[in-house]
Amino acid sequence: MKAEVQLVREVLEGALAPAVATSVLFEALDRWDRGIPANAGEVLELVRGPLSDALRSKLDEAAAGELTATLEARLAHGAAHSAVLEPEVDLEVEIDLEDDLVSPFVDEDQELTTTTQMSAVSHPVSVLVVSGDRQFGARFTATLGEDRVHTLTVEDESALRHATFSANPQIVVVDATAPPRIPPAELAAALRNLPDATLPVLWALETEYGRSTRELARESRTLFLERREGIEPLLDLILSRFRKRTSSLPPPA
Repeated sequence: MKAEVQLVREVLEGALAPAVATSVLFEALDRWDRGIPANAGEVLELVRGPLSDALRSKLDEAAAGELTATLEARLAHGAAHSAVLEPEVDLEVEIDLEDDLVSPFVDEDQELTTTTQMSAVSHPVSVLVVSGDRQFGARFTATLGEDRVHTLTVEDESALRHATFSANPQIVVVDATAPPRIPPAELAAALRNLPDATLPVLWALETEYGRSTRELARESRTLFLERREGIEPLLDLILSRFRKRTSSLPPPA
């Protein structure tokens, strides 16, 4: 993953509530529609275009403009020094956001009921994406970071069966906006047969493929999400499985 994409993610997470930061970046990459930015110039285009628009949908004009300017300045500084960030860099973001600008979008004490019986892991959460579009899974990695999520995308039934046992995913996400080459009946059967430790999620229930699959998978443990609810619930679900690794060494005296 490009260091500049990581920089953008860390600046957003330093300035916004976690759910807002991740959803804004995912939404911007979705609007970008050109895959993951491949160089510093493309990251800057992303920030000035789709990311700036996504921020304006969450914050007021002044706060969105200030955060966009901060991102541009940090990117310019990073390019000038060819800096490669370490995963745990603590960034100081010089932006003053009022609490009421971030708190309505996330309740850090509230979790999806489905996750209460799911144990967290200290390594990247394994997410198997079932989709005809490989960029959907790539956006998860760019949004959450390679230290928190590992994605694998499959688009047919045999690959789904193989990856279910070879990759041992914690979560299987079906992207109904770009249906895989699996008929709904066969997909529903595959979701019902997933291991108990794997949570199946269908994204974009409102699509024809999503509705058809739901009718056939009602008796499964599948969590159905509508696209109009935003990407936040799905990102929160993935992050709820991740437990940041802490050092066992005592702090320095």
